Amino acid sequence: MGIAFYLQGKYIDAVNHWQQALEVYKSIGDKVGVANMLSNQGAVYFNQGDDAKSLQLHLQSLKMSEELNDTLRIVTSLTNIGSIYLNKPATYKKAIDNFSRAYSLSQIINNQYLIGTSAVNLGEIYYKMNDDSTAMKYLLVARKAYDDTEDLPYALNYMGRVFIRQKEYDKAIKIHEEALGIAKN
Repeated sequence: MGIAFYLQGKYIDAVNHWQQALEVYKSIGDKVGVANMLSNQGAVYFNQGDDAKSLQLHLQSLKMSEELNDTLRIVTSLTNIGSIYLNKPATYKKAIDNFSRAYSLSQIINNQYLIGTSAVNLGEIYYKMNDDSTAMKYLLVARKAYDDTEDLPYALNYMGRVFIRQKEYDKAIKIHEEALGIAKN
């Protein structure tokens, strides 16, 4: 029910249901469930712009996931934490640290979606830091990992931004058209 409310933007209802689920998971000792509910609630606070509360919940989820040695959950937590740090230039280094760790772990478990997500996040932050060559390195990884998925336009659009900044307008138009074509399908 929490997911349904979350997808409808009914965040109070989503958090209330996830808090109830969290208490049930705690009572039965299901640490994976607890980590998931903390992460879910963190996503709500992130979407509402409450970075401090979101970070608190995602750090708790990360700690529990590390205790469980749950690589998938660790990668998810690191990605969410990195996204919070991506919001402010003062914390870009922390974002890179979290995204880089998520990227390494994604490669270890060979999960293409997570590789793509981690790589595109790194591409985005390096783009924001005006390091186009490093950004493009990660965006090319994301492009390959996201091949034939609905997430591919995200990587392509950031590649287009790099081309625009480099004044390679023909390449930018071509790649943005590719992204648009994929998005339309």
